[in-house]
Amino acid sequence: MTIYSVPDLIKFAREKSDYYRDLYTKFPQHDFAFHDLPIVSAENFWRANTLEDNHLLTGPVSSGVVFKSGGTTGLPKFSVFLKEEWETFTKCFGEEFKSAGFQNGDKVANLFYAGELYASFLFITKSMEQTSLDLIHYPLSGAAKLESMIETIHSHRINVLAGVPTTIIQLAHELTSRPQMARLITKIFYGGESLFPDQRAILSRVFPCARIISSIGYASVDGGHLGFAIADGAHGEHGVFRDSTIIEIIDNETGKAITKPGIQGRLIYTNLTRSLMPIIRYPVGDEAVWTVPGERFIIKGRTEEGIRLGPVTITSEEIRQILDQCLGNQVMAFQSIIERASSSLDKLILKIALTSPASTELSNAVEAHFMTARPMLKDSILKQLVAPIQIHFCKLTELEKNPRTGKLCIVIDKRFN
Repeated sequence: MTIYSVPDLIKFAREKSDYYRDLYTKFPQHDFAFHDLPIVSAENFWRANTLEDNHLLTGPVSSGVVFKSGGTTGLPKFSVFLKEEWETFTKCFGEEFKSAGFQNGDKVANLFYAGELYASFLFITKSMEQTSLDLIHYPLSGAAKLESMIETIHSHRINVLAGVPTTIIQLAHELTSRPQMARLITKIFYGGESLFPDQRAILSRVFPCARIISSIGYASVDGGHLGFAIADGAHGEHGVFRDSTIIEIIDNETGKAITKPGIQGRLIYTNLTRSLMPIIRYPVGDEAVWTVPGERFIIKGRTEEGIRLGPVTITSEEIRQILDQCLGNQVMAFQSIIERASSSLDKLILKIALTSPASTELSNAVEAHFMTARPMLKDSILKQLVAPIQIHFCKLTELEKNPRTGKLCIVIDKRFN
């Protein structure tokens, strides 16, 4: 397991990556503070990380594993790990399964998704192999038919479910009429999406013997191991991998590091184990608060970089491109509002301020264009994993602004209120 020092990682990135060399042009080779380095622009980062003429990577992709990042169909996005980096990533994550609440002898149904360069199923599989605990793995995958899941749970007396909340909720609905089978489940671990109070209430009701309903941990295919789950912590609380990562929470207005608990800001991540695709002061797209500064934090929603609707990720830049394609220079500004629908599904309300009045027909045309541009979103809506999006045209003055600074709020995430 290779863990780089901060100076060595920065020096290597500077020498081998065109992107980081340009980013750090104004900084001396020595005698600078880590927190003075610029925070990565996610948009520029992905523009540099292309399949052809790559300016981000520090060398050729000669071994390891490649994943699609972000679930997006927009600009090509991929994340690559050298073989040793993949081993380190999963080992760090798997070693903390005990903290999450796993125990020797647990029979784990892996309901995460596989294929199409998705990471989650392989990542959890590998992490279970790397843990020091004796776990029994049932690699069902989230694509399995519900009846197949239920039959396997029943016949093998499986006691642990691990998957994205939408899959586990679907399974819960099927087991509502089979209480004896539901009572087999003693632990539920989720990842890839947030679990909201209405969903937790459903799981607690359907699975009355589930002593633990917890995050399996916090990770991203973009960055790596972001935080480990804490079984006795607050809902959504994660611990920092202090030896191999640096987690910062940055004030949205001042850009300064937050060092006190309870103050919300952007989560910025540095991975000290990756050298081929360096992750240095990278905005992961979530906001968080410290519960124990430098040691524990709670995720509080998405930042303005993008949004997450069930299994679907959409960046604000992608929304901007879609609106430009179908509305052109009519768009003065837009705002993404995410909330929980009455159906207990994530819902996107897109408010758009135009230069001229809009019609119902235009609203329908924008929605149709959105579905064409983002087929994964359309598919998730058809499968009732996400509520239908709503397009609202409005005046510029009707878009919500930060009351302190007057700046337009690009993303308003109401799910964590």
